[in-house]
Amino acid sequence: MVLVLLLPIDFFSISSANAAKIGATCKKLNAKDWAGNTPVVCQKNKSGKLVWTKFGTTTQQAVTYTLSILLIEVGETTYAADPDAVPYCNSGGYKYKDVSATTGVEVRDGNGSLLATGVLGTATVMDVPGTIASCVFKSVLKLKKADFYQVKIGTRYNTSFSFADMEAKKWALSLTLGV
Repeated sequence: MVLVLLLPIDFFSISSANAAKIGATCKKLNAKDWAGNTPVVCQKNKSGKLVWTKFGTTTQQAVTYTLSILLIEVGETTYAADPDAVPYCNSGGYKYKDVSATTGVEVRDGNGSLLATGVLGTATVMDVPGTIASCVFKSVLKLKKADFYQVKIGTRYNTSFSFADMEAKKWALSLTLGV
């Protein structure tokens, strides 16, 4: 008769102190592990720290760009000190009746998908030497990154810019109506 003696042998051990836990700090970006039965990955959180997150989720916010559009209607209203000048600009002036404070602004990507919408907003009046004053509209939109941007303002502008164009212009478009 053969007698077999079984002794417990610890072939490997995992320290619970080293186990990945969602939200706990980690050491290597994109390292993968398990938190119980949940797959996790090491990613940067909003403050830039490496933490374990549930696989398939992201902790970083998408990068957005702030586009500033300046539209100047040259010689559209009376001098800036005139109390009727701004309301006149905001209601469509006399040359460009389709351009007012409520004129729509939209930006699409190169595939035609809508990225942002807005309106021109309340005008300011700028005196221009040698002519009557100009209406100045400034619209600000938040955009995500795209290869191309199609900018449309009412029925007056419908032009495209590449991402490189926008970077070169420092995300500020200056457009003019009139001479």
